[in-house]
Amino acid sequence: MQAIVTVDNNFSVSYKNNSLASIPAEKKSMMSTVAGKTVVYDIHFIKELLGQQPIRGCNNIIYTAGMKVSIKGASCYETLEEIKEALNKEKNDDIYIIHGADLYNFFFSETDTFHVTKIDYEYNADASIPNLDKDESLEIVADSDELYCFDIIYQFLKYKRK
Repeated sequence: MQAIVTVDNNFSVSYKNNSLASIPAEKKSMMSTVAGKTVVYDIHFIKELLGQQPIRGCNNIIYTAGMKVSIKGASCYETLEEIKEALNKEKNDDIYIIHGADLYNFFFSETDTFHVTKIDYEYNADASIPNLDKDESLEIVADSDELYCFDIIYQFLKYKRK
C-alpha cells in the first residue's frame, strides 16, 4: 500500500477537513501516479477534485465517516474496517491512500511507501500523521530540490519501509 500526502513541517495534513495548500504540480504528479489504480480518500476530498467527481479511470473508495452517501463511480464505506475489508480484494501495490488523516493513520503500519510533498511552513492545522522523519522503520529513498509555488516552498520526498 502507498500513500500520497502533503504535509507541513509538523506533519500536519489538514484543517477542518481541507488541505493545507494547493500546489498544482503536486496534484498533477498525484493524478499521473494513481492512474488506473485504487484510490482511497475521505468524503471531504471530493470537493477538491475536478467537477467534484471521483477520479476518472481509478477504482475510487471513499470513506464517509458514518454518513450514508452514494456517489456514482465510487464505492462508499462508512467505517475504516469496511474499507480494510474491501481492500483485501485489491493488489496491495495498486492501492493509494490520497487524502484523510483518519485513513493515513489507520493504514499507517500497512503503508510501505509514502510519496510526500513537504511544505516548509507550519500551518494552523487540526489533523496530522506521524512524523515520518522520526520513524526509524522508514528511510528517504528519493527527494527533489527545493521547489516554489508562489510563496510556498516545498519538496517532494519518497519514504520507504526498511
